[in-house]
Amino acid sequence: AQKFWHPAWKFSVRRPCYLVDMMNAVIEERNMKHIEFWGGGYAEGKVTENAGPIAAMYQGLTPHFPPADKPGRALGNVKFEDPPMPAAYGPALQVGEAMEWLVGGIVYHPFHLHVSPFQIYNFTGVGDEWSQVGDWQDTLILPKSQCSVGDDLPCLAANSIDFAAGKTTVRFWTDQFPGPYISHCHLLTHEDEGMMFWMNVSGTQGTVPWQAQQLDPTCYTGFLEGWGFKWRPDMEVRLEDDAESTVPAPPEAPQTVEPSDEEEVLLQKPQQKK
Repeated sequence: AQKFWHPAWKFSVRRPCYLVDMMNAVIEERNMKHIEFWGGGYAEGKVTENAGPIAAMYQGLTPHFPPADKPGRALGNVKFEDPPMPAAYGPALQVGEAMEWLVGGIVYHPFHLHVSPFQIYNFTGVGDEWSQVGDWQDTLILPKSQCSVGDDLPCLAANSIDFAAGKTTVRFWTDQFPGPYISHCHLLTHEDEGMMFWMNVSGTQGTVPWQAQQLDPTCYTGFLEGWGFKWRPDMEVRLEDDAESTVPAPPEAPQTVEPSDEEEVLLQKPQQKK
């Protein structure tokens, strides 16, 4: 049979269900949030309601800040300081669902999410060689997300308030684990000063997103048994044919022949010395 090395594009890596590609996932409106990280350089009292460093959350994906003269619009807008620990931002999320967050401030504030990795869905400005649409991350900063192509750092948007120091949209699964999901700026001085929040995820532990399994039926939820990649169907047929023609059958175990009664007597009879 012919031997061959398959081209790399003929297979793809099997993924755990929490890393299933979300670019075509359907997001329910209640799972869409707008997160803003801001510090002392912003116009507190005009657009942020409270002074930074702080993280705020709003319902929906509108890229603009709600007017400051309408307080209470934010689902959460307090410094994370002890004591007392602030309440969770907004109503509880559900385990086993798809989330989409619009995150502002990523020019200066590395966005970090605990428990679940997130996928970059899009971003403003210009990307870089480290972070591209479709990538999975657990921490993200995009210094050129306020830039146009060809701009050198630092670059500022024409309307820095609406542009909010760069924006990205990320998606993630609330896969299997209910409980607190914490997010914060990964500049630890900002985190220590209160640029941090948490949301509660409720539901039954072990719940896997049904949509992830629908988008990729080969995703796995625990220890992966067998090969860690999947072949395209046409390649699977070729591999099966190749395996049948080239892999020899295992050798048969030698058969044990039982001695006859007469041979058994002779074997047991003591031998006489000559």
